[in-house]
Amino acid sequence: IICHFKNIKSIEENFIFNEVAYILAKKFWPGPLTLILEKKESSNVCHILSNQKKFVGCRIPQHPVAQKLLEKIKFPIAAPSANLSRKMNFNSRAILNSL
Repeated sequence: IICHFKNIKSIEENFIFNEVAYILAKKFWPGPLTLILEKKESSNVCHILSNQKKFVGCRIPQHPVAQKLLEKIKFPIAAPSANLSRKMNFNSRAILNSL
């Protein structure tokens, strides 16, 4: 499950960013990149979503419908990734190394 947010500010309120995360976020968000970020102690993200762990997948979707929905609500949407089978899966270390 991934938490989908409307913007970086809304993620910063709940998660800790390091320098690499900021660089990746600025380059690939909004878009298909999911960053695994550590929840802040003050995070409003439910512990059930993170399976009682302190790390959560975070994303800012690019799709206009998702963007409009996230603008209308005051919380992130927890949902799985919607990769089409004919699309490439970007979980490979080789792809990350090529960036």
